[in-house]
Amino acid sequence: MEACGPCRVPRRPAYAPQGAVAGADSRARDVIDRAVVAKGGLATLKGVRTLVAEATTTFQTPQGPVSSSSTSTVAYPDRMRVDGKVANVSVVQAYNAGTAWVSDPSGVHDVPAEMGEGFADSMRRDLITLLVGAAQGTTPVGLLPEEGAEG
Repeated sequence: MEACGPCRVPRRPAYAPQGAVAGADSRARDVIDRAVVAKGGLATLKGVRTLVAEATTTFQTPQGPVSSSSTSTVAYPDRMRVDGKVANVSVVQAYNAGTAWVSDPSGVHDVPAEMGEGFADSMRRDLITLLVGAAQGTTPVGLLPEEGAEG
């Protein structure tokens, strides 16, 4: 394998034969290849089953600081759940392969179609989902034109 300049990252790992990334030119393929390698390789990315992220945030409001906390869980390939608490109010948002719902102080509710599509979009934008799809050729990728320093 040929290495990429001073970074020494292989240009085309064995998992991504020429033309494997749908709709991508060789520069886009190189970006995907390097990103997959930097994340541990395709086998590692495909082996991720669950990802959990916890966050604590403080918002500054006119009434003073308000704390919030959340735990986001992604279960690959197509499920996610966000448990959040803001000012002692708990909310859960969940998505399971096209079905979405929320739980809030007023109960459990199916979400409007637009909100459910937003959850689906979040799953499609997930970095692991994007890299695996691009490396396998199921997610089309390409480079956008340069916009320059003012773009």
